[in-house]
Amino acid sequence: MTPPRTPAIATAPTKKGQSHGDTRLYTEYKPDSAKRVRDDVMSYLKDGSFISRTLGVITRNGTSKHFETISGLDGLTCGIKDFATDGGVLTLFKILHAADPVKFDAAFGSHATDVLSLSWITQHNAGGKGVGADDAGLVTLEWLRVGLDTLLADPALRPAQLAAFRDQTAEPCHQDFLQRGFTREFSLATMIAIANSTGASGVRKRLDEIVAASNNTGLALEKEAIQRLLTGYVGTSNAANKALLEDGFAGTDPKLMKEGSGLNHRGRRAFELFQQFPYAAEVLFTSLGEFSTP
Repeated sequence: MTPPRTPAIATAPTKKGQSHGDTRLYTEYKPDSAKRVRDDVMSYLKDGSFISRTLGVITRNGTSKHFETISGLDGLTCGIKDFATDGGVLTLFKILHAADPVKFDAAFGSHATDVLSLSWITQHNAGGKGVGADDAGLVTLEWLRVGLDTLLADPALRPAQLAAFRDQTAEPCHQDFLQRGFTREFSLATMIAIANSTGASGVRKRLDEIVAASNNTGLALEKEAIQRLLTGYVGTSNAANKALLEDGFAGTDPKLMKEGSGLNHRGRRAFELFQQFPYAAEVLFTSLGEFSTP
């Protein structure tokens, strides 16, 4: 039996077409215990490897993202790295199917082939992105929510989600990092943290633009590129975000930095980045490393 959620997983989403100013509203099917799902995430991050710390940044150490995430954002957002959009959801379904076809078929029954079809997902996901898709896409299908809940709550399928994060987000950024001759942990961590939102190709495109417009070379170019990349992602129109970036890049001791209430989602991600990878330390990157075994 899967752990309960609030609202119950069988409850239809209720916030279609709703927003509050610039804030998008959507249903979140929250697991019974925030501590349980957080501890679950942290059990894979406890060795402090580079890739573990990076996933810690993205999940805010299991407090904002976890293995069992299911929400109506963008039609359906789920899993440890917030698999979303038509292609992202399809990727997760393919990963879960490959990890255990028997469990997958049992979870989705006669619809098992449907959820492995991009055309079917596109047809049922209300565009798969943006406020118009919130609480209006795949999340409206009760059988899909119930089946997905069964799979995401299964500890045996956790490694499949972690492998997807490594293969689709961390490794493409790692290769781009090496090709550019970048050297610092902070640089690669920033690339991966942003790629989880924009895709590795989005990070690569933006870095290409920054590098093409710069007269710097070597470490000076790396620092300029990463500062501009993160600043552009986080934004400075929010006063709390702006102050955080100024403190972080100035080399403020992470222990003295405050996670102010004015930070938005991207500002909080930058806060975690500066905590896990202090900018002034200028630690050289060595390897991605591995996730811990619980």
